[in-house]
Amino acid sequence: MRERFSFTKWLDPFTYSDIFLERTGLIKNQLASWSVYLVTAFLSAYLLYTLLGVLFHSPSPMVIVVSGSMEPAFYRGDVMVLSGWGIEDLKAPLVEMPGQSIQGVDVGKYAETLCSIKGVQGLYLCRALSRDLAVGKLKREDVVVKKIQFTAVNKEIPVTKKGDAVVYWSESQGIPVIHRAVAKIRASDGLFVLTKGDSKLNPFIDQDTALSYGAVRVDSLHGRVVFMVPWIGYVKLILLDDLPCYLTSPFTGAKCQFP
Repeated sequence: MRERFSFTKWLDPFTYSDIFLERTGLIKNQLASWSVYLVTAFLSAYLLYTLLGVLFHSPSPMVIVVSGSMEPAFYRGDVMVLSGWGIEDLKAPLVEMPGQSIQGVDVGKYAETLCSIKGVQGLYLCRALSRDLAVGKLKREDVVVKKIQFTAVNKEIPVTKKGDAVVYWSESQGIPVIHRAVAKIRASDGLFVLTKGDSKLNPFIDQDTALSYGAVRVDSLHGRVVFMVPWIGYVKLILLDDLPCYLTSPFTGAKCQFP
């Protein structure tokens, strides 16, 4: 049985590292061995990432969740595998706006988001509640966006957690954001999505916050989440995000908050 599957060793990139070390006489040199294995690991990861990008048709086939904005669906440190295939057919309610051009346009120009407040009757413009949230008059978990009214076409849709999770680049934050598509908009200048995090601490759609100015073009999405590997990205976050912040915060005064 072992002989039948012996060919699999040639699929292991470290097999070639061992051959190189043996032929160069460096196999017993611990420093040289670790250096070769480290380079092999980085090259293998890069090649795997590139291969996945080709297979899944995505410029970023794997993304690590860096915040709690999608809890409980995803948690910080989970690794999302993305696919760009069929991205135009991602799951979200569709709104047709054939006479509108919305590229780079503030969503408030053609739609209104309405929120509820815990213990208070009625619905309120979500943007009107931003200041109360900022000064602490309202708690974020007490505010929930309920629906989006597209005033330009006299249509409204409920905001749910049934849409696909997608990844887009936030220009304001300088990071990829993993949030859920809550609406698709087919406008005269293309197909767009509105997005929102699932967390109860994320009461507004992204387009009502600093995360995204305007709807996100579908063809600019990094992809939609097709499956998730829990927690394995947390080591990277600790070593490259959390630890450096804690070590430098006494000198920079930075507040290290990792929700």
